[in-house]
Amino acid sequence: MIHRQGLWLTLQKPEKGDIPVMIDWLQEPVFIANLFGNPDTPVSQTISNIHRMLNDNAKDLTQNLTFIAHRYDGVPIGLVMLNHINWKNRLAEMNLAIGNIEHRNTMYGGELYLLGLLMAFQELNLNKIYGYVYQSNSSSLRLSSFVGKQEGTLRNHYYGNGNYLDVNIISLFREEFDLFLTNEKETILRRYYEGGLL
Repeated sequence: MIHRQGLWLTLQKPEKGDIPVMIDWLQEPVFIANLFGNPDTPVSQTISNIHRMLNDNAKDLTQNLTFIAHRYDGVPIGLVMLNHINWKNRLAEMNLAIGNIEHRNTMYGGELYLLGLLMAFQELNLNKIYGYVYQSNSSSLRLSSFVGKQEGTLRNHYYGNGNYLDVNIISLFREEFDLFLTNEKETILRRYYEGGLL
């Protein structure tokens, strides 16, 4: 089984026991609002979407992979989704989201992002990760720009809550991520190196 361990979280493919919490998350308006989701999606469609995710995960060369993060006490924290995987060009779109509201704006977001990048670059051997972040989502912008680079802005690209929102395009290459790992070895990533997690 492909998985990555962090200081607080373990990232792996979801199993059947994770389906109920994924249904709850994918029906929660704030969670899906930041994933180009629709809060009006019926539960039956959400269940169908989750089964499709699990089926995609079982394929060898799927274009979409979904991973779930649990704390070490088993509490589910969030999802990392690698979508539109292009195996020839070794690139994918990455989305991540913290499930329960009480876990948002905590250290879990940073670790989920790190584990998602480790999964993409070291486990799946991808060369480029990109993603889309709403201009209004300041915490995601701050997190993604910490390692990634802004490639551009899609102006008035998404309509939500009565307004058009700009969407930033963020990207990161494998060599940039490797440089980040090296440069932060003695600082923010020190505990990961000391624990043999990097």
